[in-house]
Amino acid sequence: MSESTLAFVNCIGMGDPEVVAEILEMLLEKGALTARQASEEMGVSYPLVLRVINNLSNRGLVKTSKLKGERGRPRKLVTIDKEKVVSMIDECIKKLQEFKEAVEKAPAPEQAQEA
Repeated sequence: MSESTLAFVNCIGMGDPEVVAEILEMLLEKGALTARQASEEMGVSYPLVLRVINNLSNRGLVKTSKLKGERGRPRKLVTIDKEKVVSMIDECIKKLQEFKEAVEKAPAPEQAQEA
């Protein structure tokens, strides 16, 4: 997994950041997959992957749709919502820029001791 994906996941404050980052990268690479496919490819438990996908869906970062023509328990196909991800990246950049400006305006250590 790339450091940039992990940095994004940390910025938006999602739990299980490594799993979230890996799922996002798989979706970017494959376009769509099921929770079962992600679980098998990642070698992590299905309940964990399902929980992460539900959290991503609740945040609007992924969309799910039922697979048609399937018998038995319905499976959901997961896709990434690129517009929402880009929007959240822009929010992270803005927050980081604001913090950078605050750090740059802060007094130097020598000045802080004199105060």
